[in-house]
Amino acid sequence: MHDLRHTYASLLINNGASIYEVQKFLGHYNISMAERYARLFPNTLQDRVDIVADSLDFDRI
Repeated sequence: MHDLRHTYASLLINNGASIYEVQKFLGHYNISMAERYARLFPNTLQDRVDIVADSLDFDRI
């Protein structure tokens, strides 16, 4: 059951949910506990960098 909570939190975070939403879903009193459960997948940070880079692509404007 414990592993399912980690998986649930990680899937939420990696699909765009905020840490505050994860905190509420898991019923944690403080954010630090939710942070322990939610782990970023290796490619998530790169995906976020790509989003910013794409939005700064001045050739599209």
